[in-house]
Amino acid sequence: MSPGRPPRKSPPADDGLRELVREFIGKLLKLPASQRPKARVLRMIQAQLPPFRGRPADPVIQRALKLRGQNLKTDQICRLINLEYSNWSPGRRASYRRNLKRNISYWLRQRLTKPTS
Repeated sequence: MSPGRPPRKSPPADDGLRELVREFIGKLLKLPASQRPKARVLRMIQAQLPPFRGRPADPVIQRALKLRGQNLKTDQICRLINLEYSNWSPGRRASYRRNLKRNISYWLRQRLTKPTS
């Protein structure tokens, strides 16, 4: 670790789940075609993987991106996405805003760096 860089935070729980799903899909695809589950089940599982070009994202993130394109502040976006947001404590609202920002930036990074295939 370099002296100027803060220690890495542990990845969100979703990343661990995504990794397990990737491994599971890899194992399923190695099976003979006669033993594989239906394609619909595989599509449902793949829909939960991180997005990249051509793969839909979480509807909440998609809506937040559209609202972000309208130059709304994060607090305003949170109020429009989650109707209960205004009733939450300041700490919970801050956590929700932080997570939403992180998820949007993660989605944008994945979308921009993953090749289409």
